[in-house]
Amino acid sequence: MFVIHIQKVSTSAVVVPDEATQLAGRERLIGAGLRVSPVMDRCYFKSIYTNDPDGHIVELATLGPGFATDEAEPALGQALQLPPWLEPQRAQITEGLRPLTVPEWHNPKDEK
Repeated sequence: MFVIHIQKVSTSAVVVPDEATQLAGRERLIGAGLRVSPVMDRCYFKSIYTNDPDGHIVELATLGPGFATDEAEPALGQALQLPPWLEPQRAQITEGLRPLTVPEWHNPKDEK
């Protein structure tokens, strides 16, 4: 008899300012005896992954290059942008999306 335990995995992300900081952090994690992924290029940022003591995934992601790499800043969020490795699944991903209604944002500082 086999018992299968399915656990929901949670992820936390920490932003680091640049690749040098990320690589230094990676070396410290490895030096502490932790399992750490290689650097993964996610087009908009680079990531490394490890686990906290409870098994949660922890991501260290670079701040850049940013989401304006494939569209102009004023157009950000107006169309679905996908990294190259997800383009083959564009139709399937798009099919599962539902429209969002985003309320207009008001800066609390402007209300004073």
